[in-house]
Amino acid sequence: MSESPEQIQQDIDRSRQEAAHKIDRIGSQLHDATVQARDVVRQDMPDMIKEGLDVTKAELKEDLTKVGAGSAAIAGGTVLGAVGGFFLLQSVMELLAQRLTRWQAAGIMGLGLTGTAVALGFGGKEQLKPDQLKPKRTMSVLQQTTAWTKAQMRSLRSRAAAEPSAAPTPEVTKQGM
Repeated sequence: MSESPEQIQQDIDRSRQEAAHKIDRIGSQLHDATVQARDVVRQDMPDMIKEGLDVTKAELKEDLTKVGAGSAAIAGGTVLGAVGGFFLLQSVMELLAQRLTRWQAAGIMGLGLTGTAVALGFGGKEQLKPDQLKPKRTMSVLQQTTAWTKAQMRSLRSRAAAEPSAAPTPEVTKQGM
């Protein structure tokens, strides 16, 4: 019961045709999955980008408010420091003039204003640190968007691999948004 060379050749040709058909079908499914992934990106990315820009704009407004408050504190500290210095110099002048009560009052005022200036200056400097000005919510939204996009791509790939006879049809939902 050996097969003739013609039968063997026919079996080989049939196997090649089946393999070519399967390769064409897989290529078509891959193309369909790629088109669907592109459509997902086209449909949802603009909304995600707009959300990210809105969050960034809100955070920038908050950061500019912090910069303004920090700058005002530094300016206030500088002015009070100058006034405090003036009072300290006035105290030295009064001491030299031998008016004990006047120089004591001027000295107390000068020390108080100088202490306040130092406190305001350090407070303003703290508000202007780079860690205080990071767009935390924007970074979080971008991380969520990246995770969502990766999850969608994994879903498309796994569906394409699991269903070789039909093109994948992913249901797109924004996770974590």
